[in-house]
Amino acid sequence: MQGLTQKFSAGGLGDIAKSWLGGGNNLPISAQQIEAIIGSGPIGQFAQRLGVSPAQAAGVLAMALPIIIDKLTPDGDAANPKQGVDMGDILGGLLGGGAGGGLGNLGSILSGMLKK
Repeated sequence: MQGLTQKFSAGGLGDIAKSWLGGGNNLPISAQQIEAIIGSGPIGQFAQRLGVSPAQAAGVLAMALPIIIDKLTPDGDAANPKQGVDMGDILGGLLGGGAGGGLGNLGSILSGMLKK
C-alpha cells in the first residue's frame, strides 16, 4: 500500500492518494490518471482478466481504488494497511457482483497489479 501511494506522489498525485487514507472525503481520480500512474501494461492485464477494454478497466480502477484504499487504511496509515480485508470482495460489491471470488479472484489480481 505504501508503495502505491509513493507512486502516486511521484506522479504528482500525492494529494489525491493521501485523501484516500483514513476518514474524510476521497478526492476523485480519472481513468487517464490511473493509467499514467499504474501503466498501460498492468491495466491491459487487468482488463484482459475482466474481459473488458483497457479504458473500461482504468475506469473501474478510478472508481474503486479510492474506496479500496480507504477501507484498507482506516487509521490513515499506508505503511500498516488493515489485515483481513479482501479487495476482491470490496470491488465485487462495488460492481454488483457480490463476493470477489465470483469475479475471478480480483483481490489477487489487484494485489499483484498494484505491487508492480
